Amino acid sequence: MLRLVYFEIDANQESIDILERQGLALSLAGVKTVFYTSGWEESRLRLAQLMGDHDAYGRLTSLYNLTAQVESARAILDMDTEEEQKAVLEILTKLRESGEVAKSLLRKELERSGSKALPE
Repeated sequence: MLRLVYFEIDANQESIDILERQGLALSLAGVKTVFYTSGWEESRLRLAQLMGDHDAYGRLTSLYNLTAQVESARAILDMDTEEEQKAVLEILTKLRESGEVAKSLLRKELERSGSKALPE
């Protein structure tokens, strides 16, 4: 489960890279969802029970809440003004930073559990 969420966050960070490179063009392309959340949604209750670091679990929850906010903002903003695009890019930066922190915490949690290490 930890690995699933780790790689889901990694894939979402790749989506952030694409959004930034495309100038948020995907926001206008009729794409319903850019970010993955199913791994988290399917395993979050079990992770809450298993993770020894409750702060790490809280950070994961915050990351996925921010991910949902980005999806909501992307869906309602026209993205036709520079101001709207700048606001979303700022949120994407926060999302990327939160994702890096979450991946670091997941690596530590895997090490604590004796699992094989994940890539840096």
